[in-house]
Amino acid sequence: MRFLITGAAGFLGSSLANRLVREGHEVRGLDDLSTGDPAVLSPEVHFTRGDVNDRPKLWTLLQEVDCVYHLA
Repeated sequence: MRFLITGAAGFLGSSLANRLVREGHEVRGLDDLSTGDPAVLSPEVHFTRGDVNDRPKLWTLLQEVDCVYHLA
């Protein structure tokens, strides 16, 4: 499956993203890095720095995604 995780660089988001990647899923992560650290993400997570209020960016990331975890 293809997932989008908002807040992907935070404690919960990074744990979820890394687990999903280990299980063989495609994961896109979005985070504004106000408190998160992208260094904790697996290299297989397709990370984008940005805000969930940036509708054009969010819309682009949502394309062909099966499930969204909103943790931002």
